[in-house]
Amino acid sequence: MNMKDLLSRYTAEIMDYNLGSAAQPECTPCSLTGQEASRHAHRIARLLEESGRENIVLFGVGCAELADELCSEYSGTRTNLYFCELKPERMRNWLAQKGENHVPQNAALICDISPRAILALLAAANIRIENSVFYLAP
Repeated sequence: MNMKDLLSRYTAEIMDYNLGSAAQPECTPCSLTGQEASRHAHRIARLLEESGRENIVLFGVGCAELADELCSEYSGTRTNLYFCELKPERMRNWLAQKGENHVPQNAALICDISPRAILALLAAANIRIENSVFYLAP
């Protein structure tokens, strides 16, 4: 099993777990226009090209339009995508909206309520500043 599969299994466990009551608070996603999502995706592409790095790490899938744009742009490429989210409900909403098949093979989902856990998982996957472009979703 490769590291992306392990990260996906970890994320699936986190997303299956509900702390407290079954009713989760509403998690309001941000909304970008197609033009705004495209502008951010082009900026990420420029940073990736200029740096020569091989990974894109997006912190936050609440802006589904940007995550969708990256999935479309980099599906089937040699660039690895890592989608990180601190709120399991946002990750659940995105996957429920788009389906598991929307996430390309070269992408990994990382979800935990702890920022330290996410950073530790990225480090375990050898995701470093030297080989990755890190981007905070708007």
